[in-house]
Amino acid sequence: MIVGASPRGVFYGVQTLRQLLFFACRQKGLVLLPPCEIWDYPDLKLRGWHFIAPLRHELSFAEKFLEWLVLMKFNTLVIEVDNRFPYERHPDIAHPQSLTKEQWQRFIAKARQLGFEVIPQVQTFGHFGYVLSKPAYRHLSELSEPHPRWGFYAYCPSNPETYRLVFDLFDEVLEVFKPKWFHIGHDEITFVPIGVCDRCKATGKPAWQLLAEDIQRLYDYLKAKGIERVAMWCDQLEHDRTGGYAPFFTHFAADLIPKDIVQFCWHYDARQTFPWLTRLKDKGFDVVACGWYHTQNVWRFAAESFDRRALGYCGTTWYGVTGFSTQVDLMTAVVLGAQNSWSVDNPPVEKALHPTNFAQDLWALVGERVRWRDGVDEFAFVDLSHFVNASLTMWGNGGIVPDRFPDLELATSEIWCDGVPFKLVKAGNSPPQVIALSSSETSHETAPDLVAIPTVSSHQTKALYLLMTTTSRPIRTEDIYQRGRTDPRKVATLIVRYADGSEERVELIFRRHLTEWNDRLGCTHARVAWQGKTRQGYLGTLCAFEWRSPKPDLPIVSVALMSASTSVQPVLIAATVGSD
Repeated sequence: MIVGASPRGVFYGVQTLRQLLFFACRQKGLVLLPPCEIWDYPDLKLRGWHFIAPLRHELSFAEKFLEWLVLMKFNTLVIEVDNRFPYERHPDIAHPQSLTKEQWQRFIAKARQLGFEVIPQVQTFGHFGYVLSKPAYRHLSELSEPHPRWGFYAYCPSNPETYRLVFDLFDEVLEVFKPKWFHIGHDEITFVPIGVCDRCKATGKPAWQLLAEDIQRLYDYLKAKGIERVAMWCDQLEHDRTGGYAPFFTHFAADLIPKDIVQFCWHYDARQTFPWLTRLKDKGFDVVACGWYHTQNVWRFAAESFDRRALGYCGTTWYGVTGFSTQVDLMTAVVLGAQNSWSVDNPPVEKALHPTNFAQDLWALVGERVRWRDGVDEFAFVDLSHFVNASLTMWGNGGIVPDRFPDLELATSEIWCDGVPFKLVKAGNSPPQVIALSSSETSHETAPDLVAIPTVSSHQTKALYLLMTTTSRPIRTEDIYQRGRTDPRKVATLIVRYADGSEERVELIFRRHLTEWNDRLGCTHARVAWQGKTRQGYLGTLCAFEWRSPKPDLPIVSVALMSASTSVQPVLIAATVGSD
């Protein structure tokens, strides 16, 4: 029985039941659930995610994305529309692959059916290059020449034509979305000079007053259209962020604008406290905390939004919607954001389920991918003992990991990953022996470019399971904007040969199918199979990738790995063949 204080409460109870059924034990065709009573309710009222509007080829995925989010009980979407909309009044602004209005209406209807508050965002003032990059609108730019980095970026707030155009865009988005909330953007405006064109100088007004009047003008227009809450990014109102850039000092605008504008307070660094939430609340604003991808940032910011009585938490992302299943940082952040905005610090982060594996399971639940080990019941080990050429951990003259994993060395020769066994090549308490391929940093004499391993199974093969890792990146940082960061992409190619002589090739992508040994998060399409600490306390991760055979009626006769000669060495630890 599911009982809720409201229809939405019952709906979220159903999502909990869907998860329980998905993870339940199955025996002889029966789904077995333990008797239990669950009392559940959210700590934060608003639990959302901001993302870039999907294009036509992304629509099918975006619909599954909505189902994925609702399983984690998010209730708010901030969709950055910008030029990804079929504007009829200004068709030259629209991206050629924008959804049609009918597609938008169906997508929005589906989102609302799933209980989401749908908030359109149209970037204004800054980040306006999607309009100003078109020669027909160049005269609306604050700068007559493109900025060296940002190009034609900010519009002139003193030109009446600016607002005729902006309101045209607003009107068409309002007509299709029919929203209660509307987000006007307004972040990072002073990345370029503002208030410096002849029109703005003629007003005699400082930049912060021009910003305040711009916000007021947009606010008044939207309120007259029936919008209940106007929202914006907060940084231009903060003295220690872009709002403090001299000589513009736009943080002074905070005292001049309506206090019922909701401030989406974004901060992406890993820290223990976020005082900006309280500063904005003290000025009279409602505030939503907005993190992005870093584990500590997401977890702590969601918790602080509860401690500081914010409206809630809304994660953000700044690339295409498919990144939610292909970028491990983002995929992890969504799970952590969901967990800690629904139930703050319960359990604490160190005791929570590993977010990457959980995210993959939920993607399988909504049909985005095949469930791990689905329909595979029989396993055969692939013998690697004749091909190993390195120690996984430090042993003798070296190892892939420059330290020791005591727990792994003391373990038996088998590792299990959610029902799939792997047999390690190891003797007693020594480290596992592995196959290490070449990289751009290793000589071919030290490690081969390719290894081909025969399999012993004569059965039909449904899946192949590879337990893998890599050496560390030369520059390792969790900051995706770090200068000099050089993440590899394709690390190796998997070559599978069948009994009939045919073969299949699969590119193995870094952090999608395999990752470095000291990656805490794992991969988007490979499960965390083992984690443990080195003697010096560093966390190590081994991931298992499942490859589904497109020819399940044929036996596999050999498996080969070919290095892509990137900055990391691909390492095969164990391999298992699965059949039904």
